[in-house]
Formats: sequence, structure tokens, C-alpha cells
Amino acid sequence: MNIFGAAEAVALDKETKGIDSIQHAAGPIRIDVKIIDELFTPTIRRTVGILVSAKNFGFPSVRRVVALSLGVAIATYVKDFDETCWSDPVAEELRKKGDATPPQTICGASKYLAEKATWDFKGHNNGQLSWVLVAVNPPFTCATELSRAARAANAGRQRFIFAAAPVFWQDIVDAANEADLTIPVKGAPGATKGELPSYTFDTSKAARVLGMTDSRSLEAGVKDSFDCFKAHLELPHRP
Repeated sequence: MNIFGAAEAVALDKETKGIDSIQHAAGPIRIDVKIIDELFTPTIRRTVGILVSAKNFGFPSVRRVVALSLGVAIATYVKDFDETCWSDPVAEELRKKGDATPPQTICGASKYLAEKATWDFKGHNNGQLSWVLVAVNPPFTCATELSRAARAANAGRQRFIFAAAPVFWQDIVDAANEADLTIPVKGAPGATKGELPSYTFDTSKAARVLGMTDSRSLEAGVKDSFDCFKAHLELPHRP
């Protein structure tokens, strides 16, 4: 079962019966929040709520739960990131500033705390669950393949960075304009082409355990995302 936009846990109790895996990708991403609870309450409640349903109603058929986190839950003040990293400084900034925290930091902290809550739930309920937990940490949720994490035999109880390489925002804007020339946002086209980011992702574990050695290009991922949006969403008309 692949869950997008999941609401209250009670709505998923019946859905967790008789299935073998759950792929949860329902956490909202918003950078316009000004009050912490606007984002934290739905993000953490829904994430943990699905785990509660899997515990209470998924036994014994559910064997794996794949939680879609984000790379922001890993990123910290180091040059090279791997799955052992946690973005503790983001949570510390949130603790100090409260509702005065910048919206983008609030969004990142919500992902960090939601994933922490997921692993805490698993730890507190060891021996009572029929399933193992896997966390996937991509930079973005677009074009993210969760099925490999759901199928791979040795993926349980681990985190995986899903990323080919770091990119700049301008790289994404350029790729988007290649996919659709009517996009009004242009930035400074080509300004970051060939420029090297100040950090790297260590994705060797995803390659070794999940066989993820065939990462798709940024351009292909952005184009496919646009095609998906056009097929399933009513996009605003541009003259």
C-alpha cells in the first residue's frame, strides 16, 4: 500500500489489514508556515498514526514499513553526509526561536522530528511489531522510488540517502525551463552550470543494499514530475 495524503490514523486501520508492506509518503512540505503547530501537528501525527495502525491492525501480515523522510533530516554542518548524520542543529534552532524560526527551517525541522518519532515508535515497541522499518531520505520527494526499499531483503532497520548528487536551485530552475518554456521563473540561466556544491552525499549504502546504481538525471526527473503534474493536477492557465 502506497499512502499519499494520509489523514487521521483511524481512517487507515482497515487498510492495513491483509497487506505485506506500507510505503508512507504523506508528510506535507510547506515553507509558508508561521506557527509551528500548523506543520508539526499533521506531519508527526499522521506519520506516527500510520505506525499505530500498522501495529494494531496490520499484524501479522505487514512485514515492512517504508517511511519517506527527506535529506534535510540528515543534513548538518559537515561536508560529507551519510545515513549516520542527523540535522540536530535545525532542531536546536527551532527550540531556541520557537514561532520566530524561519519557515524553511520549520519545514526541515518537521521532517527531522517526524523521522525521529518514527524510529522512537519502533524502538519503544520492539517485540510487538510484525514489521521492520526503513527510512528513505531524498533531497526532494519528486521521482522518488520507494519500491526498492520495500523489496530489498537486507534493507530493514536502515536509512538510505536517495540522491545522485547535490544540485543548486538554479540547476532545478534551468531543468524546469527545459521541460516547459512557459515557466515564468528564470533566475539567472546557466549561472551554476559546472559549479561544485560545498557538500556531498555518500550514497554507497543505497547502491550496495538496494542496487541503486542507475540514478536518473535531474532533467529527466524534473520532466517526469512536470508530466505527472499536468496529468493529475489542474495547473493555472498561462497566456
